[in-house]
Amino acid sequence: MTDAYSAALEIFNSHMHTAYTLDNPQLIPVTRRTAVKEKNRVIREIGAKNKPVSSPSDFNYMLAEAIIGMDGDHTSDQAAILFRTDMHPVETPQEILLHELAHVFALTHEADGAWFADSLDEENIPLFSGYLIWKEFIADYIALRCVKPPVHDLKRMELKKRDKLRLLRNDSTSHDFLANYLAFCCCSYEVQYGTLEGVDLPFIGVLRVLQRQVKKAEYWRIEPEFLEEIGNQFLYGKTMLALGMIRA
Repeated sequence: MTDAYSAALEIFNSHMHTAYTLDNPQLIPVTRRTAVKEKNRVIREIGAKNKPVSSPSDFNYMLAEAIIGMDGDHTSDQAAILFRTDMHPVETPQEILLHELAHVFALTHEADGAWFADSLDEENIPLFSGYLIWKEFIADYIALRCVKPPVHDLKRMELKKRDKLRLLRNDSTSHDFLANYLAFCCCSYEVQYGTLEGVDLPFIGVLRVLQRQVKKAEYWRIEPEFLEEIGNQFLYGKTMLALGMIRA
C-alpha cells in the first residue's frame, strides 16, 4: 500500500501543487472488523468533527473515507484516509486514493479553512442537496483530471434507463451517482472546450453551473448561493427526468 500511496501522492501533488506526504494525510488500511476502532482513534487524535462510530455495519459500503482534523472552527493541517483493504483490488487503488486526497484538499480549501458543513441547514433542501452533489463532484473531478485525458465522445455521456431510475432515488446514492456522472461530463473535450448547445443530457442545468465553476482559477472555492443554484437545478432536473420517463 505504501508504494501505491506514494504514487498517488506524486500524481496529486504535481497536478494540484500541494505538498502532501506519507505522514499527512496519513493512510490507514482497515477492514470491516478494525474500522470502528481505527476511525474513532483518528477522530480523537486529530480532533475531527466526525461522530464516533460503534458498529461495523457503518462500514458495510464504505470503500474509503477522508477525515479532516479541526482547530476550533477551522480545519487544521492534519488529515487521514481510511482505506478498506478487504473490499478493493489492492493492486489498483490509485483512483480511489486520488479521490480521497481530493476530498482532503477540497474540504480544507473550499472556504478559507472554515468547516462549510457546519453552516448547512438540512431544511434548506436546495443548499443541502447542492452540497451533497458538490462534495462528491469536486473529488471525482479532481481525481479524473489527475489521470485521464479529455473524453471526445458525447455518446458516452448517455444514460441507460437503469441509471435514470437510480438518479430518481430519494437517498444519498442519487447525489453520489449524479456527481460522478457530471464529473465525467465536465472532463469531456466538448464540455471543456466547446459549448453545450444541442447537447441533450439529463440535468443539463446542473452541468452548466458546474461547467462555469470549473473554468475559474480557484474552482474549489464555494459560496452558499452557488450550492443553492446546484440544488435548485438538481431538483428541477429530477422533476423533468421523472416526467420524461412517465411519458416515454
